[in-house]
Amino acid sequence: MSEQPPQPQGGDGPPKTPIRRTELGGTDRRRQAQDVERFSPISSTELSKGPAELSVDVHAKVNWRVFAIASFIILAFSLWAMLTPDTAQSTLHTVTLWIAEKLGWFYVLTVTVVIGFVLWVALSKEGKVRLGPDHSRPQYKLFTWVAMLFAAGVGIDMLFYSVTGPITQYLKPPAGEGQTAAAAQDAVVWTMFHYGVAGWAMYSLLGMAMGYFAYRWGMPLSIRAALYPLLGKRVRGGIGDTIDIVTLVGTVFGVATSMGIGVVLLNVGFAILFGLEQGLAVLSQQVGYIC
Repeated sequence: MSEQPPQPQGGDGPPKTPIRRTELGGTDRRRQAQDVERFSPISSTELSKGPAELSVDVHAKVNWRVFAIASFIILAFSLWAMLTPDTAQSTLHTVTLWIAEKLGWFYVLTVTVVIGFVLWVALSKEGKVRLGPDHSRPQYKLFTWVAMLFAAGVGIDMLFYSVTGPITQYLKPPAGEGQTAAAAQDAVVWTMFHYGVAGWAMYSLLGMAMGYFAYRWGMPLSIRAALYPLLGKRVRGGIGDTIDIVTLVGTVFGVATSMGIGVVLLNVGFAILFGLEQGLAVLSQQVGYIC
């Protein structure tokens, strides 16, 4: 007689062992390992890894790939505009008209969504979250911050376009006949659209995103760091470099526009007050002094 295996004490019976699929002629189901790199961080614990993941080499101060590509785009565009100004003006005018006609709805929708989001942040409990640590306090007073917003931000544009904007829209409106009561009303509406709540909502969104992740989470002060919760570790690679290149090119041309307007205003003002001549040479000297 074969020897029976000892039965365990108690009435529970032998422990049940799970049957493997291979014993029934099947194959093991193996779950594919999830690619962690493709998932975006969604919790505060994962967000806390951002500074370390975005600062692989703390000694590297310049991203030379971003710098080289952005510099090439800026120089190429600038040379094209300087060597063939008529062609550049015609091309940019055509592109602007196409964007206004085909993508105007997208701009209006985007601004509307941004205004709603910024108002929600301001009026909800999220608006009480500090951009820095909980114990931090503003470095400057409210009046000082407001003064810096205008002096280092939109001050030049508002000084120039607050007058020329309504007049231009009144004389040559985008739609309808100019120099009418309706054109005057539309001119004020367009001016407020550019420099009213809509513009400040866009500035607020970018400022909140960069300030929150830079000063509260210790991430680099860049657009790619602000998009870390959406893109995860992918912001360290080519996607992040592309974001920085687009940001750098847009920033340089934006600052160049403001500087160009400001220099022209200075040149005209100095000509009226001190009798200085107006011309490209004087404008170039003023740009050099400012830089």
